[in-house]
Amino acid sequence: MQKKQITLKGMAKVLGVSHTTVSRALKDHPDISEEMKTQVLELAKKLNYHPNTLAVNLRKNQSSTIGVIIPEISFYFFPSLLKGIEEVAHSMGYNVVIMQSNESFKREKENVTLLLGSRIAGLLVSVSHETKEYSHFDEIESAGIPIVFFDKVLEKNNIFKVDIDGSKAAYEGTMHLIESGFKNIVLLAANPNMSISVDRIQGFRKALKVQGMNANNENILYANNLDEAEFLTQQVINRENPPDAIFTISDQNLAGALQAIKKADLTIPDDIALLTFSDGPLAAIMNPSISCIKHSGYQIGSKAASLLFYRIKNMDKQLIPFAQILAAELVVRESTRKKYGNPK
Repeated sequence: MQKKQITLKGMAKVLGVSHTTVSRALKDHPDISEEMKTQVLELAKKLNYHPNTLAVNLRKNQSSTIGVIIPEISFYFFPSLLKGIEEVAHSMGYNVVIMQSNESFKREKENVTLLLGSRIAGLLVSVSHETKEYSHFDEIESAGIPIVFFDKVLEKNNIFKVDIDGSKAAYEGTMHLIESGFKNIVLLAANPNMSISVDRIQGFRKALKVQGMNANNENILYANNLDEAEFLTQQVINRENPPDAIFTISDQNLAGALQAIKKADLTIPDDIALLTFSDGPLAAIMNPSISCIKHSGYQIGSKAASLLFYRIKNMDKQLIPFAQILAAELVVRESTRKKYGNPK
């Protein structure tokens, strides 16, 4: 049988005083005697009393909790990102409620409804790959709850968001592959509706154009998870003219590509080179080690949380939506060793 949660009224009944007296004693109110405060605190400890935060928020019409919606907690990126969010939130005296959409638009909408009912102070969101519009998030903003998007974001101008300069990073990565002697490069992207893909495809195409190479649509593929990445990699390496390099958009897509390459008994980088966007240890600990566009999930999380709290503190001001774009770094390792000759 579930134990009933103790309330202020329940404690007041035990002590034979009003619930207002108990409430004030817990808050160390000067009108309450030290003897009564001691009795209340001892009883609270004995009964394992914890205040109902939601009820307090409702009474005060304010909240000390922010919500976070992410597609899933997998690999290293999102756990690292959540650490950045929680550290900033904790320093501001806020709690964090984390919800997963599991890459489902329906689940994402359910998450929004639940968080709206929980009276959160603000919301941080990385959208699911099924998401194609923002109307459910408009409900949050209409309720006076600020939102900041990060990482996986739909193409929309009037939002606050934090991300890396994906176009520049993809351009530099593609140029590195071309300059290393690789000519038939496949980009393994994600949902084409999201900025995470749009920006990186743009950088990929730009590098090929600068080098006088064709950016064939058949060499830009879309994988939203490990299994799709493995399947698509299997398809391209069995082409009549297979790629000599694959550039993946995430650690998840990298893992899928690696599985397909291993099953095909190909050697990296002699048979096929690999480059990825990464924040985790997977790329570094592989043998051979994988070259990557290194970007910090922790930094994205902390910057997104800081931007959200700036919005929360300035709710009375008409802030202009903007994107905070962070730098990324090309880290060259064994998987993109020069195709012709030894590396300098």
